[in-house]
This record gives sequence, structure tokens and C-alpha cells, in this order.
Amino acid sequence: MKIALAQLETTPGVISENITRHLEAVHEAVNLGADFIFFPELSLTGYEPTKAKELAFQPEDARLNVFRGLSHRHRISMGLGAPVKLASGIGIGMFYLTPGETPRIYFKQHLHEDELPFFVTAPGFSGHLNTDPKIALAICYEISVDEHLDAAVQSGARVYIASVAKFLDGMESAYQRLADIAKSHRLAVLMVNSVGESDGSMTAGQSAIWNERGEIVDQLNDRNRGLLIFDTNAGSVEKR
Repeated sequence: MKIALAQLETTPGVISENITRHLEAVHEAVNLGADFIFFPELSLTGYEPTKAKELAFQPEDARLNVFRGLSHRHRISMGLGAPVKLASGIGIGMFYLTPGETPRIYFKQHLHEDELPFFVTAPGFSGHLNTDPKIALAICYEISVDEHLDAAVQSGARVYIASVAKFLDGMESAYQRLADIAKSHRLAVLMVNSVGESDGSMTAGQSAIWNERGEIVDQLNDRNRGLLIFDTNAGSVEKR
């Protein structure tokens, strides 16, 4: 199967523009034969903790309908990032859309201490996808949590996908951690980050894919939008 990572530049808080950019990426991924496409953390709104409450999506948000239509029409599954309104607060969610099925939400289960004033954890589906090969999902800070990684490994996942909003000062440690995960557990590891302004700073892009030996197969730069398409059968990557 082919998995696309969409490195986007989001406009903070301007959801209509961000949806347009997501749609462009989905169409491009479809043209390249992708079966899945994943976006950065909170990609539909930008990573904006202080504005998350006003920007949050409903669990069954009508703005997702256009993506559901594309998913069904083109037989492509999607992971879209957004803050989600819950009775207990705002969760950091990934809407997971699969052709012909009701959308599910993976909620970030482990929050960084800086996120605690703005977000809550919430039950949802496990983020372990019964694909072939099996996929496990992670959202940003979760890559550093051994408990989260252990659950992914125990699920039988062979592909580990991290949707992140990382700034330059966090990239070196993230790269090292993801390389270690790939090598230690013999996983293909994929990371998708955003570029452009978020939370008053600049996210650092550099979306990348590691093979089971912990080696980078390919990566994007720290400035521009782009796609990485990973072929799980061939172990190869196409970059756009």
C-alpha cells in the first residue's frame, strides 16, 4: 500500500484556507496512487493552543463532509488534525476517515505539560489500524512516551505514523527518537510535520521516513509544502 505524508503550511485560525490546502494535497495524493494520507497535528486549524476552544470542531462536523466524499469516491483513507469539542474540554484529535465508514477520532492520550491548560485527554479509538501491514498512530509528544510505543508494538503494527507540530528546537531529539524506534522495533516510521507560523513561532517541517534499520529513506525541507509517498511493499519513497 501507499501512504502519503502531507507537509502543509497552515494559516493560523483560518480554517477555510487550510481546508483548501488539505483538499489540494488529497487530490495530489490520489493522482499519485496513495491509499492513505496523513496530515500534521492540528492541521485544519494550525497548532494554536490559546485559540483552540474557539477553533474547535464538533465530533461530527459538517466541514468534514467534503473529505468524506473524496475518501469514498477515490478510495483513500485520511488522518486530519483538529481540536475537538468534548463535554470535558478540548481534545487534540485526528479525524480518521475511511471509505464508506463513519469517521473515527483518535485523541492524543499523552499531553505535554505545556498543553495541560488548554487540552484534555479523551477516550476514542486506539489508533491501531487493522491494515496490511498494520499501522499505529501517534500525535507529537506521544512519540516520547514508552507506554504509548509499547501499546503500538503489542498491537502488531509494522508502520508507526507520527503526526506532529514540531519547532526547530525539538527536531533533533524527535529525529533521534524516531530513528531509535524504527531500529529497536524493526518498524517503518513516518513523521509528518507542518511548516509556517504556529503558536507565535515557526514549525520546522522536515517530514521524514525511516526504514526498519533506523535509516532515513527520504525527507522534506524545513520551508516548503510537499508530499512523501511511502510504498510499504517496495520500501521506497516518492517525493513531491
